[in-house]
Amino acid sequence: MPILPESTDAVKNPSPQLRAVLTWVDAVTTSHDADKLAAVLTDDYTHYALPKSQGFPPYDKPSLVGFAQQVLMKMFLEYNTIVHEVIETQDKVVLHMTSTGHSSTNATFTSEVIIIAHVVPQEDGEYKIKTHSEFADTECMKNFFFEEMKRQEAAKTAASAAEKTA
Repeated sequence: MPILPESTDAVKNPSPQLRAVLTWVDAVTTSHDADKLAAVLTDDYTHYALPKSQGFPPYDKPSLVGFAQQVLMKMFLEYNTIVHEVIETQDKVVLHMTSTGHSSTNATFTSEVIIIAHVVPQEDGEYKIKTHSEFADTECMKNFFFEEMKRQEAAKTAASAAEKTA
């Protein structure tokens, strides 16, 4: 997630709490690093995709890392983010972000997201994420995400058919 320079100053020198959340975003959207993602989550981590009407179940740590690795990390080729606002307490981080980019099928997207993360301190002074509630951009989900999943499935089916005829 290249954090663009227009972002709030809070991301330029992040607290340990904010650093944990930014690591989550980077691992999923830019570095595509499942180990990095898993390392910033507590063992009892829960992810909530909101609004619930989008139909995603809550994810525990293994299922979120698996979903990110199998779907999200394969989906995003470019993901540029502006963090507009950060609100922090000792154990919560709230981010308001907008993002633009393109997918592995070359579809473009714009998105606006609010993340609410409950973070817990570790013995080394760093933080891990215990719960992550993500209010997704419903228009982006409808017009990009679900359609992109269909495009990727069609591409996978076409590649499989081509292998069988080769």
